[in-house]
Amino acid sequence: MATIALALSSADATIKSVCKAASEKDSRVNYEFCVSALLQHGPAPKEDTWVVAKQATDIGIGNAELAVTDIEGLLAKPETNAKTKAALEQCDGLYHSILFAFAHANEKINARNYTGGKEEAAKSIPLAHQCDDLFAKADVPSPLTQRSVFSVKIAIVCMVITDLIER
Repeated sequence: MATIALALSSADATIKSVCKAASEKDSRVNYEFCVSALLQHGPAPKEDTWVVAKQATDIGIGNAELAVTDIEGLLAKPETNAKTKAALEQCDGLYHSILFAFAHANEKINARNYTGGKEEAAKSIPLAHQCDDLFAKADVPSPLTQRSVFSVKIAIVCMVITDLIER
């Protein structure tokens, strides 16, 4: 029992130390968000920044999948107005692209192509903003604001942590 607790606290410390280094390297990384998001995914199995960067991509994929599920649910509701439905339909494609951007980032990081991984993660940021802009242009509130904010934040976390990997 003590061994399990020690392993978990060591893994938590790894995520905390990586998030601390990331927040010190780039002011766009919010330490509390970084730790919270990465620990929700589960502790890093070993002290490895590479693994933590890949976890960030997995979290980005998961958020995009949840956004697509949210969109499908909202489109199915008869009370969703036409302007909102039009924006949601376009955002569906954007969130699929966000999902693929994070998946490609994961593949690149896995292949130790860190520059490519950062570039792929970065692609998700303007896509999330484009979705927000669709609702603003339609003059309707976005039901996806939290997903967009999360996508941008986790992309930044992923890019900065990837930059911390020793080459």
